[in-house]
Amino acid sequence: MFLADSNWPREIQAQEGLIVIYQPQPEKLEGDRLYGRAAVALETDGNAGPVFGAIWLDVRLITDPRYEVYSELLPGGSYGQAAIYSKHFSHVAIMRKTLLRMSAWMNYLFPFH
Repeated sequence: MFLADSNWPREIQAQEGLIVIYQPQPEKLEGDRLYGRAAVALETDGNAGPVFGAIWLDVRLITDPRYEVYSELLPGGSYGQAAIYSKHFSHVAIMRKTLLRMSAWMNYLFPFH
């Protein structure tokens, strides 16, 4: 889920009407479980206004189980970049791949910048 994303609320067009999901609010993190909630609204042609409600989230976070093995190998302040490619905007993928590669070259040529 993209909690830090600023494109909230999200809208889903369904047969019942327009479903509006407002930005989820995380409540607690226990081990690998993230709990939260989000406000929702259903807008239909038959109603004078939207019907509001809430949904609760129980999400299992999956991380690399071998993290403890190599966690000491990463110095503080290390960061990485990643991209997820799909069939949408495939013409932009080559530009993103090039930018990621250029960033990797900069880290190799100038390791202390």
